[in-house]
Amino acid sequence: MSRNSLRRVHLKTLQIVLRVVSLILCHDKPRKRATQIEKFVQVAEVLRVQHNYSALRAFVAGINSATFEGDLALDIFQTRTPDQWKRFQSYDHLLQSVRSHQKYRMALRNSKGACIPAL
Repeated sequence: MSRNSLRRVHLKTLQIVLRVVSLILCHDKPRKRATQIEKFVQVAEVLRVQHNYSALRAFVAGINSATFEGDLALDIFQTRTPDQWKRFQSYDHLLQSVRSHQKYRMALRNSKGACIPAL
């Protein structure tokens, strides 16, 4: 992959992150932000099933950038849909750099068929 191609992929990923952040933060009320987070986690679920780790990383980064620990919207999301919260946490752990991205490398190794790796 050429340097220009990597730059374009990085810029597109950044656009997705910024779009996710802005669509969450455009709502004034925490309940509406929680609903938006739910929708983005549903998109993340589809991306994970399709092995699109690049876009999955963008959505997880966007949600994490728009929230903080103790955020009321995140608390509402966690109590309203605990199963989705657990899946979101697993995606977050999957993409963390702990132990040289061990979980991510294992997921790539076990992916059947085509996949889009996170760059």
